[in-house]
Amino acid sequence: MYKSARTSYIAFASYVSKVAQEIGMTRALEILASTYEDMGNYRGLKYKKQSEIKSFDAEKAYPLLKKIAERLGIEYEIMQMDPKKVVVKFGRCPIFEAAKTVGLDPENFCHCGETKYMNTLLEKLNPKLEYEINKIKAVEEDFCITTLKLK
Repeated sequence: MYKSARTSYIAFASYVSKVAQEIGMTRALEILASTYEDMGNYRGLKYKKQSEIKSFDAEKAYPLLKKIAERLGIEYEIMQMDPKKVVVKFGRCPIFEAAKTVGLDPENFCHCGETKYMNTLLEKLNPKLEYEINKIKAVEEDFCITTLKLK
């Protein structure tokens, strides 16, 4: 699973890099963020419609984050979980590795991609939910820490 996700994200990051060479990194990242926002809107509305949960808090929304991590083969550990806040430590990550491989800044790539996606998706479930990266890994062996919380 992980190797497939890594290969796909390398191709995607390479595409973003090539687009950035043509139109500039700032504009390429704006388009990336807009694309992920569209995806988050679609998925958020779909999850809300299919879910039996009527009132999402951080703990009830966490399974969506978990599902994404598992589908990408991302290693993770729950550091805190309650209805107001879920803190997760992520280890090995194909998104980080892909950005590094093609020379993109992993922090920008994540903020304009995954973070934008998660926040847009969560907004559809509950406008008071927020996802943020608290610590981004510096090297492959490091880890990221993210928070899913009620504002």
